[in-house]
Amino acid sequence: MKRAFLVFLCLFCLLGSTFGISSSEAVNFVVRENSFLIEGENFQTPVTTIKNEQDNYWVIPVLSGQSAVTYFPVKEKVKALSTNRAVNRELFKTADILRELSIEKERVSQNTSVDWLFTQTYVLLFDNLSRSLGNEVFQLNTIASSVNDSQTNSKVGILKSALESMSERAARLSLLITDGMRAESSFQSQPSMLRANDLKEKFEEFFSELSLLNDDALAYRSEINSLKDLISTSSADDATKTRLISLADPPAEFN
Repeated sequence: MKRAFLVFLCLFCLLGSTFGISSSEAVNFVVRENSFLIEGENFQTPVTTIKNEQDNYWVIPVLSGQSAVTYFPVKEKVKALSTNRAVNRELFKTADILRELSIEKERVSQNTSVDWLFTQTYVLLFDNLSRSLGNEVFQLNTIASSVNDSQTNSKVGILKSALESMSERAARLSLLITDGMRAESSFQSQPSMLRANDLKEKFEEFFSELSLLNDDALAYRSEINSLKDLISTSSADDATKTRLISLADPPAEFN
């Protein structure tokens, strides 16, 4: 019985060493055991550790009002502050990004007319846009066959090529959002500078591709206006012209 108890005690100590200190223990170490905060300062309890190389740290934000004025990085394995300047610099940068991300998502959540970018809402939005742009080819084919002159056929060919390109871009944007969702989840579950940089790259890739789609959309609208001019001066009757000009309008999802 005595031996079994000793084995259990050893296992308990081993597990405690493996798991390290908790978030509340780290906060207690900073706030109560050492009284590192000065009058007027507050703190925020971290919900997850931040990883730097092979070690994890509880990085506790010290607040003055709503602003973080500094951080206290407590080692998870042992109840002690990190004193390595290079490590702390990376930890503080990561903590800043984590905090800014949380604040920005909270700000967006209060606006009922918009959703956070990396959500299923925008995956579906760009999926639908991609399909709508692809389907628009059928409308252009109808215009070409109805007017049936060389200039219109040439213009329709240019527009169909542009639609294909934009449809592919919209599909890529949908995939980039899915990648961004994974990167964001990975960063929030186990923050590190490496994962923060990965998330930043996903944002940059998305907005770069979106900018290209916007440029393509402006060029497409200009070509559509040219197509409408060709329709209006064609030999088709007035009713047909009105119908074809309406068909030339971009899909509703394009707006």
